Amino acid sequence: MYCPKCDAANSDQAAFCAHCGVSLRDNDGIPLRPVFYVGTYAGFWRRFAAWSLDGIVIAAIALAAFIASRDVLASALFGGWLYCALMESSPMHATLGKMALGLVVTNMEGEGISFRRATGRYFGKVAFGLVIGIGCLAIVFNRKKQGMHDELADTLVLKK
Repeated sequence: MYCPKCDAANSDQAAFCAHCGVSLRDNDGIPLRPVFYVGTYAGFWRRFAAWSLDGIVIAAIALAAFIASRDVLASALFGGWLYCALMESSPMHATLGKMALGLVVTNMEGEGISFRRATGRYFGKVAFGLVIGIGCLAIVFNRKKQGMHDELADTLVLKK
């Protein structure tokens, strides 16, 4: 069994994750199972539309963080990171933009992803995006419609 929070491998009988300590069972003692998604790979334009919607949300978060901290770079990077990583590792498995377009972010087996994996995906997107968006352009040519950040984090973006 893999931990839904940190992706660490645990025995099927474990009650708590050996790595991070999160409960692996519900209130009735039944093991938590990851959500599995089966869908088609989300293409470039649908993902671009979701990214555009998320840009509006991130701008609002960054503006609020800037008003509070007066640090532009930290506000944008920190706000965007928390928004994306928290939403994509949540039970919804998607940011607001992705939800609006019926998309989810999963691991390679169609399961939800952890906060750690979502964090790696986000910072991969930032790093590869700095190179003239080449990381996202890879979506057009990749068989599984993965950007370089998806390949780095072993994630997929699927249409539900």
